[in-house]
Amino acid sequence: MTKLSIDALSPSGNKAWRLTTEHQWRKAKFAEPLREEDFATSDPEEARLWLAGRLHKDWRGNLTWQPNPGRATSAPGEITLHALAHRSDSPPLPQREELEQTVATASPEDRRVITLDLEGRFRLRDPGEHPVSGDPALAAHGD
Repeated sequence: MTKLSIDALSPSGNKAWRLTTEHQWRKAKFAEPLREEDFATSDPEEARLWLAGRLHKDWRGNLTWQPNPGRATSAPGEITLHALAHRSDSPPLPQREELEQTVATASPEDRRVITLDLEGRFRLRDPGEHPVSGDPALAAHGD
């Protein structure tokens, strides 16, 4: 099963934090293994709620999260939020045949993005209706 943690990275990339179950931010190494006290969800929509916010660091170094729906996943000079996938087993392997079938269904007139989700399935998405940037349910995407 895949669990998503919420990690934060400083603009310079030299400091990182992870959200805990108490909704506090602990110092961490970026993308380190999960600890018992870490917030982790298997629901990408729940993770997306945390990504739709911004972190502020006060003069003492304490972090506070504020909701900011509709904002970009990152902005220059800000602490960036990331949903990271943690697995208890091996990820499923994507199948070439499924990729070929998915690409074959694409209309040549419309712009589509091909995505690979965390469960190894390919999909086509309209990037205007369903942006792929910052989507915690995706392992990869490309035009």
